[in-house]
Amino acid sequence: MAAGQAVASERRLDEDGGAPRAASIDADADLHAAVALHRAGRLAEAAPIYLSVLRAAPDRFDALHLLGVLRQQEGRSAEAAELIGAALTQRPDDPVALTNRSAALNALRRFDEAVASCDKALAVKPDHVEALNNRGLALKEMGRAHEALTSCDRALRLKPDYADAHNNRGLALQALRRPADALQSYEQALALNPSHLDALNNRGIALFDGKRLDEALACFDRALALAPNHPHAHWNRAQVLLLSGDFARGWPEHEWRRASNPGLARSFDRPLWLGDAPVAGKTIVLHAEQGLGDTIQFARYAPQLARTGAKVVLEVQPELTALLSRIEGVASVVGRAERKPRSRIRHMRVCPAIALRAAIGDGV
Repeated sequence: MAAGQAVASERRLDEDGGAPRAASIDADADLHAAVALHRAGRLAEAAPIYLSVLRAAPDRFDALHLLGVLRQQEGRSAEAAELIGAALTQRPDDPVALTNRSAALNALRRFDEAVASCDKALAVKPDHVEALNNRGLALKEMGRAHEALTSCDRALRLKPDYADAHNNRGLALQALRRPADALQSYEQALALNPSHLDALNNRGIALFDGKRLDEALACFDRALALAPNHPHAHWNRAQVLLLSGDFARGWPEHEWRRASNPGLARSFDRPLWLGDAPVAGKTIVLHAEQGLGDTIQFARYAPQLARTGAKVVLEVQPELTALLSRIEGVASVVGRAERKPRSRIRHMRVCPAIALRAAIGDGV
C-alpha cells in the first residue's frame, strides 16, 4: 500500500471469472501505516487510513482513539471528544484515552467533564502527568485556582521539565494574584521550550499587567514570528500598542479581537465596512459590540463619518438610545434589543462602533 493511500473494502472477480468475494484488509498493517504518518505530522494522509480501518472495524479502540487525537490536533474538538468517547466505550478505564478526551473537553470549555475524565484517569494511574496538567487547566478555568496550582505542582514533581505544566501553573498563579511567581513559571516553560506559544502569550500578558510594555510587545512579536496568524497574540499586541499611543499600528491589530474572542461577532446579512471603500450615498450601520462605555467612546466619531456623505444609523444598547440620539449627523438610533436595521436598504454596510476609529483613519 502506498503511503497515505486510503484502503477501502471492495469486491472483485476471481481470475477464473467466478463469484465476487470481499478483498481482505490488513487492518493492523494499515493502522501501523496511519500511526507512522500521524507521528510524522502528516495528518491529512493519516486520517483517511484511520477511517478505512474503522469502516472495516467500527468499534476498533485504537483507530477511534487515535483518529480522535488527530482531530484534536486539527482543532476539531467536538469530533475529537466524540471519537475518543466512542473508544472509551470499549475500554472505559484507559488512562491515556481519558486524558486525551479531557484535552478536547477543555477546548470545548466543558471543564467539569474534563475534570471528571482526568480524575478517572488518575484513579487508574495516579502518576499520569498529562492528566494532572489537563486537570489543572480545567480547574483554573472553573475558578478553582488553588486546586489548579496543586494539580500542576503534582505534575511537575513527577516531571520537572514539563513545559505545559509550568505554563498552566503560571495561569493558576496569575488567577491567585501572584504575578511575579506566574512570570517565573512562564519563563521556566520558555526555558524548556522557547517556541511555546501559550507561554509567550501568557508571559506577555503578565508583563503588560505589570506595565512593562516594551517587554510585553517583544513577547507578542516573538509569538507572531512563530505563528503569524495567532489571534490572541495579535489582540494582545493591539492592547500594548494602543496603551503606548501607537494608534497607527494599534488600531489595525485591534481588528483581531473577533478572532480572539469569537463571542463578539454579530451576524448581519450585509457586507462589513472597515474603511475599505468610499461611503458617500451609502447607509452605514454602526453597531454596538462590547460594553456601554465602548459604545459611547466610539460613537463620538459618527459625525466624522456622516461628513463623508454616509447616512449613519446607530444600533446600540437600549439604555443608550436617548443619549446617543443627540449626536450630530446620526440619521437614526435603534436599540439592539428592539430590531435590526432593515437589511433591504440599498447600499447598506455594517461596521462595529469600536472599529470606527480605525476605519475612518486620521484624514477624515
